[in-house]
Amino acid sequence: MSLLPPKPPVSSAARHVVFFDAECLMCDGTVRLLMDRDEGNVLHFATLQGPHARKLIDDGHLPDTHDLLGTLVFAENLGDPTHQKVTLRSTAVLRICDKIGGWWRVVGWLRIIPRPVRDAVYKFIAANRYKWFGKRPNDACFLPDADQAAKFMD
Repeated sequence: MSLLPPKPPVSSAARHVVFFDAECLMCDGTVRLLMDRDEGNVLHFATLQGPHARKLIDDGHLPDTHDLLGTLVFAENLGDPTHQKVTLRSTAVLRICDKIGGWWRVVGWLRIIPRPVRDAVYKFIAANRYKWFGKRPNDACFLPDADQAAKFMD
């Protein structure tokens, strides 16, 4: 029996949102992979260039810096201020793998690597993603099918 008061339940409006760079082809591929592997249908997606990311910045949950577009952001329980948690870079990747479950949880073992080391690898990949995978042309956009469209917030 706990002497602490029970935590209030998570709001049904809360969502787990992956924020990504809409111009990055590697990020686009990552989003498609996550949609395919998200069998529990727990993830939603929004662009770092969109209004939902701007709200996180305005509310002080994200830094308004030039390198934000090189950062994967994962907002757990977005829309529920009591339970909302925002993670960045390698920690965001590990939390996303936990949420989609299955064998992806094995990736969570990478937490034994110190975060500064994980983030250094993450930043190296992020700094080279356009060179390695390319950038989306201005006149092109990702067109999700009907099932995928429901997972996008902006």
